Amino acid sequence: MAASAAAHKAASSWASRLHPDLIPQIGWRVLAGGDLLDYVRFRAVCALWRSTTISPRGRGLVDPRFHPRSWLLLPEGHDICPGHSSLLGYVRFFNLSTGFFVRASLPIFQNHYILDIVDGLILLLEEQDSTVRLLNPFTGDTADLPPLAAPTNLSLGSRYLMCFREISATTVTVSPDGLITVMILLPSEHHVAFATSGGSDREWSYSTWILSSIQSSVSFQSRIYILSTEYNNDPQIFEIDPPWPEEVGSAGTQTDGMPGSCKICIEAIKDNSIIHNCTICDKYMLL
Repeated sequence: MAASAAAHKAASSWASRLHPDLIPQIGWRVLAGGDLLDYVRFRAVCALWRSTTISPRGRGLVDPRFHPRSWLLLPEGHDICPGHSSLLGYVRFFNLSTGFFVRASLPIFQNHYILDIVDGLILLLEEQDSTVRLLNPFTGDTADLPPLAAPTNLSLGSRYLMCFREISATTVTVSPDGLITVMILLPSEHHVAFATSGGSDREWSYSTWILSSIQSSVSFQSRIYILSTEYNNDPQIFEIDPPWPEEVGSAGTQTDGMPGSCKICIEAIKDNSIIHNCTICDKYMLL
């Protein structure tokens, strides 16, 4: 204990000699080159480093630099989901870059269901009132989105909750004034839905266009990419840009036409027996 305390004191003495203007610049480089937990460890070196750098807590959603993109929620298997009584309120995360595991206490899973995970952020459904929440599991920051309700412009009826449990892609964008917009793809209904936190409109908006023949979809760099054979049975990739908060319709609808534009047309592949798929590998989208 004495040796450990002496080593910590020596490290703190060395660290306190750095110029205060230099410490935030080093911190941002640590965050850019590593991940959120590396930045947290950097701030824990000494009181000076902590006081001269921005705390992730309270900014874990509105500042994309603090999104834990490298961390994956680890499934426990054997039908044990987060919130199961055997987990005692804990969940495990796996770092895709380093292979490290961490165990975190997240009691919110006791009454929330996971809808999707994007950029390390967890989209949750509150079981009692159907409120949707976005969670940064490492900072504890949450944002409330409108409760789920059957849209008036789609004939979903009582199936709308099931549709939200079949989300195939999600994006999260943050406006300059801190409004968070979540866009999700509902493949069974061939629409996207989106909502904004903190806005005056407390409804989910739904696209009026229909894009059928969806073979696969991914979220990449704040956009949704859909691999579809909508036209001429040839594989095409559609890019859907997230709406700005002012584009979310007050009546729960969007009046825009077809999403994005066709970015890739693969006309050379005509064999219908080939199963096409798209996925993300590091910084690339692969077909």
